[in-house]
Amino acid sequence: MSTPVVLVAGLHASARTAVVDRLLRDHPGSPAVHHDLREVPAGRVQRVVRDAATVSLLVVDLWDSVEPRSVAEALDCEEAHDILRLTCVLTTLHAEHMPVDITRGDRLSETGQPAAAGDQRYLAEVLTRQIEYATALTLHGGDEEDGELSRAVLAHLAPCTPVFAESLPGVTGARLCSRELAERVDPATALLPCDA
Repeated sequence: MSTPVVLVAGLHASARTAVVDRLLRDHPGSPAVHHDLREVPAGRVQRVVRDAATVSLLVVDLWDSVEPRSVAEALDCEEAHDILRLTCVLTTLHAEHMPVDITRGDRLSETGQPAAAGDQRYLAEVLTRQIEYATALTLHGGDEEDGELSRAVLAHLAPCTPVFAESLPGVTGARLCSRELAERVDPATALLPCDA
């Protein structure tokens, strides 16, 4: 039987770490894999594997500015189907920072979060893609007002995606199809807030 895989994306490392910690507590024996790309311009990547015992779930903790789509599509291939199944794409957000970050015009290189040397993407561009591609979103940090504002913004960016604050979604279910995930973000087929 294939091992379920959850991708945990998000620009806000503290929110992402909180979700990964919770997943590891909820699924004992599951490993979490993270590639730290801070030194990628110098040609170095550090891989961190946490808790590599019996595997009931594989948690892939993506670097801040990595967009989950390319990783999801790589996992959804014929060669991997017998051993891995992508079951959730979870984007974590810091409720205090997300409403500001979604409007920032800074390049990732200016914020210290490039995914590769010469990464010219904008912070808001990456955050939007991480939000729109996710099958579930989690909010961490901030106060009640931050949470309300974040939910209002998310209702426009990802109107059909469930948002969790106190709990996490189920992450060990059926296999996701990367083609169907791509249709959710394609302008021709995405659901707009009025459609949702």
